[in-house]
Amino acid sequence: MDEAMKKNEMTTGISYYLLFSSNQNSTTSRERNEEEENQPLAFWGEDEWTPQEEAEAETVLQQSRERCSIRSNGVSKRPNDVEDEQAWNRFYSQHQTNFFKDRHYLHKAFPHEFSSTAEGSSSTKRTLVEIGCGVGNALLPLLESNNDTATTTTTTHNSKDVEWTVYGLDLSKVAIDWLQQDERFIQAAKQGRAHAFVCDISASSLPNTSLLPVGVANVSTLLFCLSAICPGERMIQAVRNVASTLQPNQGVLVFRDYGRYDEAQMKLGTSRNKGLEEENFYRKHDGTKCYYFTLEDVRDLFETQAGLAILELKYLRRVYQNRSTNEVRRRVWVQGRFRKVEE
Repeated sequence: MDEAMKKNEMTTGISYYLLFSSNQNSTTSRERNEEEENQPLAFWGEDEWTPQEEAEAETVLQQSRERCSIRSNGVSKRPNDVEDEQAWNRFYSQHQTNFFKDRHYLHKAFPHEFSSTAEGSSSTKRTLVEIGCGVGNALLPLLESNNDTATTTTTTHNSKDVEWTVYGLDLSKVAIDWLQQDERFIQAAKQGRAHAFVCDISASSLPNTSLLPVGVANVSTLLFCLSAICPGERMIQAVRNVASTLQPNQGVLVFRDYGRYDEAQMKLGTSRNKGLEEENFYRKHDGTKCYYFTLEDVRDLFETQAGLAILELKYLRRVYQNRSTNEVRRRVWVQGRFRKVEE
C-alpha cells in the first residue's frame, strides 16, 4: 500500500474516533474544548448539506463508479464468506489491538442505554451483546468498570454502577483470540460475565442457545459492523439475527455506521486498489468491504425487514478543518436506536 493510501486510511480512522468520542449535544461543551486543546490545529463542527451539494456528490459518485476496477471490466463479483473472514483475520493479524481506541464514551453517544440511569431499567445488572466486537473496544471498558483491577484514570463512563454481562461476536477468530487474552476480559470471564466467540451474523441463524441465549440482551450494538456485509439477503438476515438477541419489549439495538456521501466513499473510486462490489458497496485495498447507508436503507432493514420499532434515526454530519493546511473533510454517519416490540 502506498503512503498516500495509508494516510487516507489512517485519517479516516482518526476522524471516526474524534466523532464518536465527542459530545454530540453541544459543540462548545467541556469535552469538545478539551478535544480542541489536545489538537490545536484541528476543528470539528456540525455540517449541513444542501440539496445542490447532495446532487453534486451523487454526480461525483457516478463518475467514481465508472472508474472502479470491478465495474470497469464488466465483472459482477459477489462477496464471498470465506474471503470476508480471511480479510478480517489479516486485518487483525496486522493491527492486533492497536487500530481502534477503547470506547469510554458510550454513555455520551447513547445515554439512554449506557448511563447509570438508563431508560426502562431499574436493575443494576444488564446484558450486552456486541455484534462485530473485534478486539473488544466497546465491551472491555464496560467490564473494566466492574473489575477490581480497573483504575480511576481510565474508567470515565457513567455506567460504572452497572454490572455488565457481555457477549462478543465477531467473524474474525484472530480478533476473538486477542479479546480473550485481555486481562479485563479474563477477570470478567472468571465471574461468568464475559463470553466471546466467532460468529457470522449473516448466517441463517445464530449459534445454539448454549452459547448465546435467545432474547438475552438489554442492549445489542452494531457499531460500524453492518456496513461490512453484502447488501441484500445477507444484510437482512444479519439484522434479523441481531434482533433475536434482544429482550422482548425492552431490549434496544443501537446502531452507528457510514452514511451516503461520506468523504471516504467519495474517494473510493479514485484508486485502482479499490473496487465496486455493488451500488454503494466497495472493496477496499485490504479486502475488507464497506457499504454507505441512507436513512431509507436503515429504515427498511430494521423496521420493515426485522420488525423493530424506531426510537431514533438520523444522520450525523461533521466537518473537519485542519487549521494548518486548511484541509476540509466532510464526514457522514447514520445513527439509530431500535426496540424489539412483541404483542
